[in-house]
Amino acid sequence: MRVAFERQSSRAVSFVGLAIGILLGVALAVGLVEDRQTRLSAAHDRTLALAEGGERLATEQMRSVDRTLAGVVQDIEQFERAAPDKAPALIAQLMVRVTARQPEIESIQLVDHGQLALPPWVLTRQAGPRPGMRFGPIEKVEGRWLLPIVVPMVDGRWLLARLNTRGLQTLVEQLATGHMGVATVADYYGTILARSRQASTLVGEPITRLYSGEHADLTDLVSAVDGVHRLVANSSLDAYPVRVGVGVPLRMVLAPWYVFGAVAVAVYGLYWLGYAYLYRRVRASERSRDEYVRTITDTSRRLKQAQRAGNIGSWSIVKGSTRMSWSSQAALILGLDVIDIVTSRDAFYSMIHPDDKPMYFEGAARAWANDGAVTLQYRVLRPDGAERWISSTGSLVEEGGVVTLTGTIGDITERMTAQEHLAYRATHDPLTGLHNLDALVEDLDRTEASRSWYDLAYIQLRGLDVIADTFGVSIGRDVLKAVAARFESLGAEFGQVAHRPGETFVVAMFDRSRHDEALAALLAAATEPVSSEAAVHQLDARVGLASYPDDGTHAEKVVGNAALAAQEAGVAEGTVRRFEPAMADRSRLRLQMTARMRDAIEGNDLQLHFQPVMSALTGNIVMLEALVRWPQADGSMIPPSEFIPLCEETGLILPLGSWVLRRAAAAHKALTVAGWGRLSIAVNVSAIQFARTDLAQEIARVGENFGLRPGALHIELTESSLMRYRDLARRTMHALQSKDIRVALDDFGTGFSSLAYLKNLPINSVKIDRAFIQDVDSDPRSASICLAMIGLSHSLDLTVVAEGVETASQHAWLRNHGCDFLQGFLFSHPLPLDALLVHLHQSEEAQGDIKTVSPSEV
Repeated sequence: MRVAFERQSSRAVSFVGLAIGILLGVALAVGLVEDRQTRLSAAHDRTLALAEGGERLATEQMRSVDRTLAGVVQDIEQFERAAPDKAPALIAQLMVRVTARQPEIESIQLVDHGQLALPPWVLTRQAGPRPGMRFGPIEKVEGRWLLPIVVPMVDGRWLLARLNTRGLQTLVEQLATGHMGVATVADYYGTILARSRQASTLVGEPITRLYSGEHADLTDLVSAVDGVHRLVANSSLDAYPVRVGVGVPLRMVLAPWYVFGAVAVAVYGLYWLGYAYLYRRVRASERSRDEYVRTITDTSRRLKQAQRAGNIGSWSIVKGSTRMSWSSQAALILGLDVIDIVTSRDAFYSMIHPDDKPMYFEGAARAWANDGAVTLQYRVLRPDGAERWISSTGSLVEEGGVVTLTGTIGDITERMTAQEHLAYRATHDPLTGLHNLDALVEDLDRTEASRSWYDLAYIQLRGLDVIADTFGVSIGRDVLKAVAARFESLGAEFGQVAHRPGETFVVAMFDRSRHDEALAALLAAATEPVSSEAAVHQLDARVGLASYPDDGTHAEKVVGNAALAAQEAGVAEGTVRRFEPAMADRSRLRLQMTARMRDAIEGNDLQLHFQPVMSALTGNIVMLEALVRWPQADGSMIPPSEFIPLCEETGLILPLGSWVLRRAAAAHKALTVAGWGRLSIAVNVSAIQFARTDLAQEIARVGENFGLRPGALHIELTESSLMRYRDLARRTMHALQSKDIRVALDDFGTGFSSLAYLKNLPINSVKIDRAFIQDVDSDPRSASICLAMIGLSHSLDLTVVAEGVETASQHAWLRNHGCDFLQGFLFSHPLPLDALLVHLHQSEEAQGDIKTVSPSEV
């Protein structure tokens, strides 16, 4: 904008003043907003730190009580072992000493099941350092609030202790929350245990009395008790079902900001007063140059004050000059000495980042060409070595024939850093550091014109979730990062790579001549074992391939087709499949079947059939195996070999497994009513159901709901389940045995670690796979294998069941060589419950009173 100062134009003053006022207002507004956000962020951090400090103090209090109760349990057991006659007196003295030594323990009581019924809260699942330790709801006894704790003992008794809440009350009162700040401790049930304010009326009340509705662990809320707006942070105790909350008044946090805002408003108001004053003076004395100059000088001084308040500097350079002038605030922003407010133009140019110089010079040329106000954003390298982002606005000013380029300068480093961080997170996976799938797709489509072909590999790595479940999340992440590093090197050599959260990697290969080499390297990276501090991990890779443009004209379509091929890689031989158009049709059919299967489970449209297991010696029926069937409207059946794998891949195996357990329990109840309650029912359990549910607890709960006798339900596991979940298998099977649930190893002999399982796991019986039975009477090798398995199992005190017995000669060979039980079409096909009851009745009439064996024999 050109202004002929010698003409003393009030119009020019108006334009310049309005522009400066707008810039100043924007700068002050941005400064106020950023300052407020900074103060709130810092206050959030301090509040969370207070809550975490309270958490540590509360944890120490609870841990002290925990150790004391654990010591009491050990002392009681030692008294009862060493001096049974004196144990009651010693135990009574022990409890008196403990309550006297630790005043926070109000009372301790040793309780048998027969003396006092267990309260419902004892059965709840809570966090705790030892299994079985439970915290009950707070209760008021004789005007004191007490917290009950139950610690189980090995002989079925339990130790009941009641804690007073004085220690927790002292804790919240000591937390430095400031004026009108609050601290609260709540228990597992959402009840207030202690509070720094209004404790007499709020202790024992639900936590919802404080803040209604759902809210995050770190947020700002208006208290429902006193109406104060506070920043609230909650921190839960990792080892105990207690959490600590801290609230700091928002008004206290923002008090300095209100002062800063008032100063900013005052500065802005001063500017407009100065502008109005200048404007009136110019209009009154346009011909008085001296008066005009004095007014401009006054305005400049006020502008510098406003720039200091808004952290905005100014600069100028006269056309044709080699010197640049800076305001003191601009010098501070550039890291210059505040007394050195004049530098050479070349010295400033040398500070500009080399990558940004072309953009800067292009913008400067537009400004010198009087192309209006020009705003640039660029980086500078300050004398202290720091790299900063600068926002600069410049425009031309003419005075007395002298043309000057002048403008403002501000530091926007924090804003640009935040934008770069957000941009990185939008295009990269935070765990592996690889590009995410959206970024890869966008890049492939953007560079589509420069590439006539690329091949895309979609790699699904099965087993990463199992590693995390078995060895912990940190080990799982380390393994994932190690695999990601391999694929990252492949991407650098052959094309590009991306990670899809979970177990999927996508590699784009650009060089057709090196395709086979790239694919071989990819398979090696996917299948090579990964070592960690815990173990050596083998991953199962399934790879789907699709090409551009043959399998899609856009990257998203190519990725989708490669994913379809990967889904079928596990079905066909080998681990690599190339996309075929028919795969899309099969995928649609699988989706349709999945929806039908879900409806069948929810609508109870499946059936449970039962195949008897016979005694090889007597021919009596000793137990039943439950087999699920899916009938169709036309009377046909979809075989389990089709819908069971589908359920395992889609997650429907969990509701299906629960349905089978409930139906088997209902069937056993019907058998009991019909007089066949001694026959146990074996249920097949998938690897996924075995890994992702509390199997022992679920079977026990189903048996309790249907009133079944102990051992009424058995389970059968395949070797693949045990091999995939080794550590989990050991814990789960011991839990099953503790609840009298017997376990059979199905398809014995088809896995890779059978002997290890027989030695280390609590298995009751093995089932020889039908592949060894079908020619046991004619093939000496099959006969030798079966004879070895029978002898090995018997030497380990395991019973043996032969599956797939279809001929009398197979029956005779197995009976003569000591096999315990037989199952197959020779005796009975799988039958629905009604037909099974008829078959049992007919068998009873044919053989007399059928002798069923006890669960311990099967």
